[in-house]
Amino acid sequence: MEQPKPITDRQQQVLNAIVDFHNQHGYPPTYTELAARIGVASGNAAAEHLKALQKKGYITIATGTARGIKVIGVNDTLALDEAAEVIRALLDGEDNAAALAREWLKARGSAA
Repeated sequence: MEQPKPITDRQQQVLNAIVDFHNQHGYPPTYTELAARIGVASGNAAAEHLKALQKKGYITIATGTARGIKVIGVNDTLALDEAAEVIRALLDGEDNAAALAREWLKARGSAA
């Protein structure tokens, strides 16, 4: 796998802000939330930083999703563990399985 390209100090600040937000909330920030965190005026200004990080291989951005920012290699294991828990609950027919699945999707910016 190709190594990501070096990033600027400011890009590192933006990357750290994304990771910190995700660690605090369990899901990535929207562009507007990220803008507030990094001290820029709009989600469009934040988007420019995100494009640079994506181009350099540090993040992916899912189109059409409000919370579609994913830092490559961060929280992958946790996300898989959470998904497995939801799937187990659904397969076992647990009473709260549907509600758990809806909450899991909602936390990731997906409509349930």
